[in-house]
Amino acid sequence: MIRPGWTVLVPVKALHRAKTRLRPSTGRDTAALALAFALDTVEAAGRARGVGTVHVVTSDPLVAAEAVGMGAAVLPDLGGGDLNLAVSRAAELLTGSDAGLGLAVLPADLPGLAPVDLDLALAAAAAHGRAFLPDAQGAGTTLLTARAGHRLRPRYGPGSAAAHQAEGAHPLGVPAPTVRADVDRWADLRALSHGSCGQRTREWLDGHPARRVGRGPPGRVAAPRAR
Repeated sequence: MIRPGWTVLVPVKALHRAKTRLRPSTGRDTAALALAFALDTVEAAGRARGVGTVHVVTSDPLVAAEAVGMGAAVLPDLGGGDLNLAVSRAAELLTGSDAGLGLAVLPADLPGLAPVDLDLALAAAAAHGRAFLPDAQGAGTTLLTARAGHRLRPRYGPGSAAAHQAEGAHPLGVPAPTVRADVDRWADLRALSHGSCGQRTREWLDGHPARRVGRGPPGRVAAPRAR
């Protein structure tokens, strides 16, 4: 049954393709880290008061099984590797009353997401047909919303914040730092606060030597973020 509130989509890549920018540092544990990020994001989103239902959009059977096990719904990833297509097609499956107040898209790498921050952002988004929240650097997008009756029109990729604004989405200026704090680079991983992460990410951080050392992988420069 669809509960009143926003319907949240969390697209999750196949784990063997996830978090590639972190792989030089996290190695064979990258898939486990990506799964921890995704499940902590889903769990936190589900605890937000303004959220009715969380749908994980994925083609990965392990992600799907874990999501169902924690009470989330699962939609197939029909994008063939294209995030914008995956989100658009998932949105098409949730039409009419199934969308609740509207659709909201979150990335699967917000391990420190605080439900209160998400509620703040969603409350602000409710005043606009379509809205987005930029990431901490201001170039990417970590929340994209469309109220019921409006289309999402996702434009993820390099410079997605500007692309979403150009498509008519309203930029949200709310102080919701944990919604903006996606983890895509080594510096993001090093900056994670252990106490503010979800349980699964904390367990990964406790067990992985790369997190405990005081420097990033030598000789590497973080690639530009593209979301």
